[in-house]
Amino acid sequence: MSDPVTETKAVPLYSSASAAAAPVEATETSTQPAASSATPVMSLKDAVHNCRRAYQQTLAADLAKGVVAFKAEEHAAQAYRTAMPFLTSEGNIQAFIACAAHAALIKTIRAEEAVKLMSIARAALVALPRQQSPRGRPARKAQDGLPEK
Repeated sequence: MSDPVTETKAVPLYSSASAAAAPVEATETSTQPAASSATPVMSLKDAVHNCRRAYQQTLAADLAKGVVAFKAEEHAAQAYRTAMPFLTSEGNIQAFIACAAHAALIKTIRAEEAVKLMSIARAALVALPRQQSPRGRPARKAQDGLPEK
């Protein structure tokens, strides 16, 4: 039975915003951040809240500086996209899609842009390495008193 409430699924997330805040070692050769105890584990709902928080903080800061509302909303939308998770794992891709869908719903980004973001997420999902499945026939289980072959 699958989990009916996917928004509470905890997944490690890596976003551009968290990467910008963390120091990067020059010897790093991996394209995927390593999961560690320092890696935040967030629900999909928390990922969307993280993006919204980036939007709201940037918008408030720009408006306080006297930036024109249109430009302030443009900067805030960029901050929202920057806070979206990296497309490096299945959990991140799910969170990315949740953030893109939410942004389209609240009109933070245009629907056309959301469609492009979803296509990018789909391509990233296809590109993820898959686990090898066992080859050959599955082992036969003893049923109804018949011996295994």
